[in-house]
Amino acid sequence: MDWITTSGRTLDEAKSNALDQLGIVADEAEFDVVNDVEKGLFGRVKTEAKIRARVRPKQPAAKEERGGRRRSNSGNRNRNGGGRGRGKGNGRNGGENKSSGNESGRNGGGNNRSGGNKGQSNKESDSNQSGNQRKSSGDNGNNRNRNRNGGGNGGDNAAVAAPKPEKKKKETVEHEISREDQERTAQEFLEGVLGAFDMNGSVSVVEEAADDDAIEMSVTGEELGLLVGQKGVTLSALQELTRTVVQRKADGAKTDRLRVDVAGYRARRTAALQDFTRKIAADVVESGNEKLLEPMGPADRKVVHDTVNDIEGVETGSEGEEPRRRVVIRPV
Repeated sequence: MDWITTSGRTLDEAKSNALDQLGIVADEAEFDVVNDVEKGLFGRVKTEAKIRARVRPKQPAAKEERGGRRRSNSGNRNRNGGGRGRGKGNGRNGGENKSSGNESGRNGGGNNRSGGNKGQSNKESDSNQSGNQRKSSGDNGNNRNRNRNGGGNGGDNAAVAAPKPEKKKKETVEHEISREDQERTAQEFLEGVLGAFDMNGSVSVVEEAADDDAIEMSVTGEELGLLVGQKGVTLSALQELTRTVVQRKADGAKTDRLRVDVAGYRARRTAALQDFTRKIAADVVESGNEKLLEPMGPADRKVVHDTVNDIEGVETGSEGEEPRRRVVIRPV
């Protein structure tokens, strides 16, 4: 639907005028502020607020989000985990005594080498051997503690830590409800209402809907005045209930606009309002004085606005708050 432009003494008034002309509620509209109110001397309104508005278009459901790739955390090498530890030990007859430290190598530890220094006496090596062995075993024990979280850089037995499984991200799926499902849900609810009131009637979908592509449900039968009410108040409530049931069935998905008519009341009401509006507009043009109409619902106000738009010399506005909001027809 095309954009319309409305104005008012405040932004809220401009938005309300737009809703009146569109015949919808705020949740079904999309607004664009052209300019805000500008006040002059002593707080007088210099420039009225102006907005653009239209019926919010139906948005297609977003594509299903893909889950992120699994990432395998490769084992991080612990810089402090392994490495080469050298213990100074004296071997007999000047030979080299190698202590490999294989226990630390199981977790990726390095080789510890306690090499002997050549040229030392047997007696000195005997006295230092036990002490160096204790030191070497202590170094290996420290290497085991350091290597629990990862492997070192030295040694052929270096191992890579097993990757930790990453939690799978939840995929958010934005679903949609088809037009046929919406029509079926509305029809079942309205048929249930007829059954609850023990009324004889039928519910059908109007194939030739209006240009705004809304779903129109028609309830036909005899003695259905109870579902219409005085000035269509009950019918408006029935329409809102039907829309709520469809939206609950949609479970958050975008739904189409919905209208309900009972026994052709809306068609007769529209024709009567158009004739009434033309008569009032003619009086305004002739007298030059504005006319304030009786309170109406959004759908009826839209009929008045649309009718006056085709008549030269007059314009419309709205005053008051729901449910006492009225249309004003004033000369241009």
